[in-house]
Amino acid sequence: MQRRPSGIYEFRRRLPQALAGKPAPEHVKVQLSELVNPTTGNFKLYLSVSLRTNDQKLVKRRDLDEARRVSDLFGWGLKLVQSEPSKSAKACSENPMPSPEEIEARFLRVLLEADEKERNEGDIRR
Repeated sequence: MQRRPSGIYEFRRRLPQALAGKPAPEHVKVQLSELVNPTTGNFKLYLSVSLRTNDQKLVKRRDLDEARRVSDLFGWGLKLVQSEPSKSAKACSENPMPSPEEIEARFLRVLLEADEKERNEGDIRR
């Protein structure tokens, strides 16, 4: 999280070394346009996204949400780059990028499962 001179915060993260600055394959440019510099056709070095606020509490929440989304985006990008174009087209049609709602639902499910496990097994401090 960084603060711009205007006072608005932004989320900023370096792309993984396997992607950063490298030429993007044609089959990836369309699907991951957010990670590709349109003038050079290469992957960006950093991804910066405005958090659209200067309220500190809201910034922390949006920063965490953006971190989750970007981590999934990077993972998806690595899979696309490492796979062949024909395989990646099939994978994208079968397993599209999860929406923020799906990511949040998955996160809540894991959190609730851990809570239920702790309730059933008991607290380790006892």
